[in-house]
Amino acid sequence: MGLVDGQWIMAVLAAIAFVVVFPPVQRQREAKLAFLQPKVLKLLAGIVLIIAAISFTPAVAQARLCAAPVDATCPSHEAELNVDTASSAFVTAQFPDVDTGTEVTLELAYTQNGETPADPAATDATEANDAAAETPPDAAETEVANTDATQPVVHAAAATVSDRKVQFELPLETLPIGDYTATLVAGEETITQTFALTGNPPRLNTVTLCSALEQGSCAASTTRYLENSFETLYVTGAPQHVRASVPMVVTVNYRPLPGDSETLNTATVTVNPGDEAFQAEIPLPSLDVGTYEVQMASAAAPDF
Repeated sequence: MGLVDGQWIMAVLAAIAFVVVFPPVQRQREAKLAFLQPKVLKLLAGIVLIIAAISFTPAVAQARLCAAPVDATCPSHEAELNVDTASSAFVTAQFPDVDTGTEVTLELAYTQNGETPADPAATDATEANDAAAETPPDAAETEVANTDATQPVVHAAAATVSDRKVQFELPLETLPIGDYTATLVAGEETITQTFALTGNPPRLNTVTLCSALEQGSCAASTTRYLENSFETLYVTGAPQHVRASVPMVVTVNYRPLPGDSETLNTATVTVNPGDEAFQAEIPLPSLDVGTYEVQMASAAAPDF
């Protein structure tokens, strides 16, 4: 018998027992406890019924986020969790109507300040599709694509219910700063909970460019103009707030005219927690006099 069904049956039995027992109690009260007036008994009966109603209220499925659950249960839901101070993060849920052993799936959908983080690859694909497409896409396909774009799933996991409860540990070190929607599905039961991860996002301070390193870094005086005789471009910087490995893609583009761009070379350098310096080395062909552009991005850390 399910927990909720048992609670309702007990409540009905308690009500029937109260109705059956109350008349004999009333007769005894009239004979031996005359000082008890009907209004007093009605008040006591009302209090008993209120307590019974509260005790037998069916439990509701719910999910919570916290840094340290107790017995697979978060004491309270933390709408915001600071990644700079928390060493772990858990999502716990209670499923009163789900049997032990039932599989529960968790999906985390991420948005940054309510918007999807910019993805250069997605932007290029969109521009290519706009240029090639002459027939408008199907409305249903467009709706699905927009839903996936605004709510990208960044983490998925599965666990089994034990004693009506389930617990998931989140990969806190790899989740970017921003807003999240957690969706838990157990059979026909679905729970949705929102929360935010706050803190300092990974940064790369004092980024400089040069054609020759001085003591392992670029001098600030060479960040704007370079001679056209060099063969290698260096990019240096100081990482900060790096909680997980971040592969950085450095791209050098030639800009002959405003709006025109030609990629000359790319290099990928991984920034690891504890690194005090960042250095990228990009070999280049013989360059023409003109304007060049260096782009730095990381798909692993959208808010880098």
